[in-house]
Amino acid sequence: MTEPAEGDVWKHAQKMSPRVARFVFGGYLVLAAAAIVLSWRVAPSALVPTAVFILVLATIVALLVQALSRPTGYPAAVALWAMLAGCIAVAILFVTSAFFGLPERGATLVARMLKQNELAILSGGDPAIYLGPGAVAIPGSYRADPDVNGDRFDRISELSKRAPLILKGTTVVLDAPAFHFGILRLEDVKLITRGQNVTIEAVRIETAGNVSIEAYASLPSSAPGAAGGQLKLIVYDRIRGQLLVDLSGTSGAKGADGRNGVTGAGGAPGENSAQSLFDCKHGGGPGGPGQPGGKGEDGAPGSQGGDGGTLFFVAADPDRLFNSIRFIANGGEGGQGGRHGTGGPGGPGGPGGHGGGFCGGGQAGPQGPSGPDGRDGAIGKAGNGGSVVKLNLDSEIPQ
Repeated sequence: MTEPAEGDVWKHAQKMSPRVARFVFGGYLVLAAAAIVLSWRVAPSALVPTAVFILVLATIVALLVQALSRPTGYPAAVALWAMLAGCIAVAILFVTSAFFGLPERGATLVARMLKQNELAILSGGDPAIYLGPGAVAIPGSYRADPDVNGDRFDRISELSKRAPLILKGTTVVLDAPAFHFGILRLEDVKLITRGQNVTIEAVRIETAGNVSIEAYASLPSSAPGAAGGQLKLIVYDRIRGQLLVDLSGTSGAKGADGRNGVTGAGGAPGENSAQSLFDCKHGGGPGGPGQPGGKGEDGAPGSQGGDGGTLFFVAADPDRLFNSIRFIANGGEGGQGGRHGTGGPGGPGGPGGHGGGFCGGGQAGPQGPSGPDGRDGAIGKAGNGGSVVKLNLDSEIPQ
């Protein structure tokens, strides 16, 4: 038999085994089209590696069909059929693992092979947990760290099996150091860290309405101002919608007011009158002036404002994904200085000297001058602004 030319593979295959050839190539064409369509819909970034993988397997299948179109011995035919069946099985498992998560271990392996986080996401079987207005805490199941010893693809697979958490119309205090979610849906929600160091790890975050993660529900002053703390936000897939992260520090407290000065001491009494048996030698002298009032105390300086916090944003493509985040981390304003104390009033004038007989008494002395006022306290130093650190998932994340 004449060896078929390379370009006549399809014709020879049809002549030797038309049903098999049509089934293999037709089925493989449908499988390839499905893989490409699914990769475009589920994980667009996996389109190129998926197409390359399909192309390689298609080439192998074409060579095997060409080999089967030639006269071969029984053992060789069995081996070729086994190889052909294996290639088709691998292709089917690749598609089902990558885009349907079946088998689960296969999905993780394909995600690791193609380095596509989206392909490691499995369909969680548990119904979503809904927390509406009035909810004040995250359920404990989301505080537990997933029991995974592998790499990030194993971690993504494990997290994605957790029930989605839906929060709507509420303010929740994050009262634990770390929270771990599969899908976290937030609608008109405010998450409060209270300035603590908190980690939020999620496969995907979806937002609607006004959604924020804030260090403080309000910015009360304190001495000194409270810092915004540290937030580690780890997102394996994407953020849908917009998210405000505000790690601003609080204002410093106002300084204490200065105390008023004390009243000055009284003036010395005037000299008493002197007289003889027949006349007055001199009358009573005037009293001495009162002493100046004490100086008013200076106001205390205001407290320093709290420093803005630090956001560690960890994602596969942090620069692109950060477009979904509005980040604020202002340093708190310095506290106002305390008001100065006023000078104390002057002391009363001394009493006039005593008169008697032919002599009159002296006049009282004048009141002393008021003391000088203190100075207002200085405004406290403003806190330093915070910062954002963008890291990809392969980076070492600070503890």
